[in-house]
Amino acid sequence: MRVQVNERGQRIGEGHRRAVLTDAEVELLLRDRGPEDAPRMSYTQLARKYRISKSSVRDIVTGRRRGQRGVEVDRPDAKAARQDKVEMRVRVSLKARAIVRRNGGAAWLESIIRMHTAHAIDDKGLQR
Repeated sequence: MRVQVNERGQRIGEGHRRAVLTDAEVELLLRDRGPEDAPRMSYTQLARKYRISKSSVRDIVTGRRRGQRGVEVDRPDAKAARQDKVEMRVRVSLKARAIVRRNGGAAWLESIIRMHTAHAIDDKGLQR
């Protein structure tokens, strides 16, 4: 994947993970705005057209945001998450914790939950 980076090696432009507009849309926004001495569209009109805030339009026009130019480099794609799992914390007695650990820990708990949710379908076929 080719992305633009600044002199510090950080992603800029549409390659940045939080970018809302593409580089082409930023160029169109600047073209729609027109020259500084005789702007064709206001910040409000541009914000509505591109669905961003007026302050973001102002920052783009003044060069405070998306004003950097960089070089394109090859960067590997972001790593996908290994699993769709989250951490869950519960308070249980020492005896319950010992039972969970003895039976296989988280894997055992997950199998119990899967088993119970499979049985939790009512007469209409809807899961509770």
